Amino acid sequence: MANHLYYLQSVDKALSPYEIKRSTGLDPETVGVVALNSAGVYPIVDVDNPYDIRLYDVTKSYTINGTNADETWSKTDKDLATAKEAAKKIVKEEAEVAAEAARGEYGAVVLIAIASKTSAQRSANETVVIDSLKTTATNLSNDIIAIDAATDVDAIDAIVNP
Repeated sequence: MANHLYYLQSVDKALSPYEIKRSTGLDPETVGVVALNSAGVYPIVDVDNPYDIRLYDVTKSYTINGTNADETWSKTDKDLATAKEAAKKIVKEEAEVAAEAARGEYGAVVLIAIASKTSAQRSANETVVIDSLKTTATNLSNDIIAIDAATDVDAIDAIVNP
């Protein structure tokens, strides 16, 4: 339990074992949970933050549940314009990664040459690359249109975190 955090109810904070020992005189690594609980100290049941911090301001709180403190996350929407800007950045970054993967060994000049060929002139591999890049560009365009049309942050979240 050396890296485990504990909830100290009297100050409504998560503290390290060292901080608990300093605050209460109890060493959470050697004292049992009953003694900790009687001093208002509860081992925290960690829960990953389920919200995208690029779109939401998040806070965590703790609820006593038996001998433990459950970690709970709550969200507040960021300003819609800020969320839209962040979302566009997210989908553009994802599209860049997808395009890079689709390109494979082809450089920009080679891709231009391939794209200028007719479909019949392209090899099967070249066709796959061009089709993948087209799909990536179409998906990016559709995502940006959907983000621009979104009327709330939850709708934007559904686009960038499906």
